[in-house]
Amino acid sequence: MEEGVEFYTGREVLQYSSGNERSSCVCGKIGVGSTVGAGRYLILETVGSGSHAEVSTATDLYSAEVDKVVALKRIPNPWRNPEYAKNVMREITLMKCLQSDYLLPVIDVFVECVDKEKVELFVVTEPMASTVRHVVRSDMDLSIQHIKRFMLQLFLGLRVLHVNNVVHGDIKPSNLLINADSSLKIGDFGNARVLQGGRKAGFQADSVVSRWYQPPEVCLKGHCGTKVDMWSAGCVLAELLLRKPLYTGASTNQQVESIVSSLGSSACSYVDHLEDPSAIRFLSSLPDYRAKPFSELKEFKDIDREAVDLLEHLLVFNPEKRYSAEEALKHPFFSDVFKTEMLEKVVVTDIEDDTISDLQSCCTSSSPSFALLAEIQSTTELCDSSERFARTPSLRMSAMQKYEKQINSPISVISQYTSL
Repeated sequence: MEEGVEFYTGREVLQYSSGNERSSCVCGKIGVGSTVGAGRYLILETVGSGSHAEVSTATDLYSAEVDKVVALKRIPNPWRNPEYAKNVMREITLMKCLQSDYLLPVIDVFVECVDKEKVELFVVTEPMASTVRHVVRSDMDLSIQHIKRFMLQLFLGLRVLHVNNVVHGDIKPSNLLINADSSLKIGDFGNARVLQGGRKAGFQADSVVSRWYQPPEVCLKGHCGTKVDMWSAGCVLAELLLRKPLYTGASTNQQVESIVSSLGSSACSYVDHLEDPSAIRFLSSLPDYRAKPFSELKEFKDIDREAVDLLEHLLVFNPEKRYSAEEALKHPFFSDVFKTEMLEKVVVTDIEDDTISDLQSCCTSSSPSFALLAEIQSTTELCDSSERFARTPSLRMSAMQKYEKQINSPISVISQYTSL
């Protein structure tokens, strides 16, 4: 950021200067009843929290709509280390660039100072009433039509991601947000991956996907692609049908054995595609299990036959034989709700992971935290205008020169009020 340029932090404007001037920052505890975003959002209540973030509802005081409610995702110390900062960057960029009725959109992004040592990142999104996880664990009636509507929207959302060469990487009931009208949006893109080289490309499994929803290729450290999400979607479908998770291994090895004991040892021909020696040895050491088709299991005896058939096309050990999102949408299970024109509404956005990788350099110990947020904002603005930061070398060079200038100049407010 150039000298003298103002940067909005949420509480007030900070001034970047090469002189000895010091800018102030209004700091203090943020909680229910506080206003954030330069007084725009009044926090109403905390509705959920996890290990890395907290979600609250808030009123948008600047909106023309009276008492408009939004959701605030609050991320403490978002630049704690380069890898975590990159995940934050990835999540915001993808949510901003990928526009769909089935993906949770970003409305606003800003930073708040908590004290002289800490900052917090706020991501503003649409408010959603609940999650599929809460529905599954509740006592409410869940008809096959409810399940059909949820799964239809999930596959439509996944198709948008996969057409754009994006793997969500953590499809599970708690990341599927719903409203009272049964509308569904996919949220939490912190584990998402952008495939380089198109949909046939892939990545090596690391920490993606919560264990109960992990496909075999993730458990066995194999080559992963968009079909990772399709296995996870199959686990979600099974959970909706049974009102409980299908595979619940207490460890990765137990998860794999649970899958193999269900699908049968003969389904494990995928072992030929594995490269990790320990994974191959473990898979080869398992007993010879006979396949147990879901349609023959007691738990699925009274469940819709077409739903079970769809499940058998999703929970396939070999990802190459697993249904894609588009194939799932065309399954007879959705014959009364799916319309071909739904596929024509997908907007293809050219995104490359270079957009994120280029910006990881902002997260070094010598680089100011606010600089990364500035680049997040400028990058998402480029997405809005259909320009591509990753595809424009002059923009990349300009950004890198800008960061070098920041790092080499005495920007007092950054060193005083942020920590990495």
